[in-house]
Amino acid sequence: MKLKMPLLIKILLLTIILLLIARLSSCWSPDIEDAQELGFSSVKEMARVTSQGYKTKKEYDERYKKYGFESVELMEAFQLNGYGTMSDYEMVKGRTPEWFVNNCKRNPDYMTACFGKRIIWYGMVNSVGPNSATIDVRGDKGIKLKTSNSFALLIDSKSLKRHGVKKGQLIEFHGRIDQKNLVKPDIENISFVRFESKDAQILRNKKLAEKVAQKERREEDYKEKLNGSLKMFSENSQKELLSEILHKSGKGCGKATRVFLQLKDKDVTYWNISCSNSQSYAIQIPTNPSENTRILECSIMRALNINCFEKL
Repeated sequence: MKLKMPLLIKILLLTIILLLIARLSSCWSPDIEDAQELGFSSVKEMARVTSQGYKTKKEYDERYKKYGFESVELMEAFQLNGYGTMSDYEMVKGRTPEWFVNNCKRNPDYMTACFGKRIIWYGMVNSVGPNSATIDVRGDKGIKLKTSNSFALLIDSKSLKRHGVKKGQLIEFHGRIDQKNLVKPDIENISFVRFESKDAQILRNKKLAEKVAQKERREEDYKEKLNGSLKMFSENSQKELLSEILHKSGKGCGKATRVFLQLKDKDVTYWNISCSNSQSYAIQIPTNPSENTRILECSIMRALNINCFEKL
């Protein structure tokens, strides 16, 4: 005859079994095999990463993609400087010096629209004093700003100087827009400064030298064209080219009404031009492209007993 176990005893035994299972589960800890299955090199690494909410090593390694960066190293460098995502950085980069002048300088809502916002600007260090430094604000990558504004913007020179800037350096600096006032700087709290590398400086100087050389070549070609081929041009082309010389020199002319080749020899060519504003000039173009073109008013030429529009 089988004895039936009272229901109360059954419930008690089941409770004891469940407690034992729970105790055994709490005593379990992951081993190296568990860590390696998830891509980790150690249990310690797995514990550190999973505590941050990442389930696998791959998920952790590719977390930079979530924030728009190209690598973990790049993400860590940006986040160290306060940029949580690449979008945050791009938004700050969009606050250019031009943006500041156009949107903040005369904005009645300055404190809401501008104050405290971060900026990333470039500048050339002009001078460094005992307690301050001045900087010429530039555009992206140090390009000179193409604007009629002087951009005499005040930068927090004390915090700038703490970064060890030197005269003549091109720098990228990160700061915040200050309160709207006439005493404190426009940009305060320079938190980060990146200096132009020697290779970048050499490259920039090389590009600058190339631009100067190109300008000089264009001017030389222009003079050679005037000296060598101008006589072969149509009269209208002669007028345009000679008028351009006057305009570049700041001489008013309006439209050229008459041109005249007064003299041409191996060293120099003289052209005369009369203008719609009643002015007339003698333009001396040297054969040597490296020499400067000279312009004299015909009234001065007459004082020297030389008449314009007459062969010499």
